[in-house]
Amino acid sequence: RIVTSFDQDQGISIDRNIGSVNVDGVDVEASVSPMEDLSIYTSVSYIHTRVSAGPQAIILVGAGGAPVNLAGKSVAETPAWTISQRYEYAWEGFTFGFGGKFVSSRYATDANDLKVDPYVLADADIGYDLGELGWKGSYVKLNGFNLFRERYFGSISSRPCFNPGLPTSSACGSYPTVAVGAPQTFQFTLRTEL
Repeated sequence: RIVTSFDQDQGISIDRNIGSVNVDGVDVEASVSPMEDLSIYTSVSYIHTRVSAGPQAIILVGAGGAPVNLAGKSVAETPAWTISQRYEYAWEGFTFGFGGKFVSSRYATDANDLKVDPYVLADADIGYDLGELGWKGSYVKLNGFNLFRERYFGSISSRPCFNPGLPTSSACGSYPTVAVGAPQTFQFTLRTEL
């Protein structure tokens, strides 16, 4: 398994082979329409990762080469659970949608010594088919993303390890780099065919 993490000593991201990883999991998706104009979609994913023991599972950190054994650790940046749900209802040319997504906590370091919090996002939309007014193939739509202003980390550039007691100049003394997730956003769309 190749992982990428930021090496503070060199100031660049480094790809490393941590050896074999055992992965077990399941994905389940379902879509139903309990009524003619209502559709419901659900997706659930569970993944359990473990770095296998072996010489590549021992990484050397920093200029001093302190060994960190990753055997038995979870793969960084990989949430165990992701769940999404969406409801969509159509009525008289209008379409109403509401959905949500849950992402469980995940490790931000290869050594599993720092986790980022789980998060839940909610999105909604309302659209109108302008074909009802004679503009075939046209519609207007208003989307709202991150409706409840959830603060979350969208992606993580992992580090081999983290120890807040070490100086930030140390290989394990500074936090991993994270990308803050998208804020509450609204989008209006007008689509038309000429």
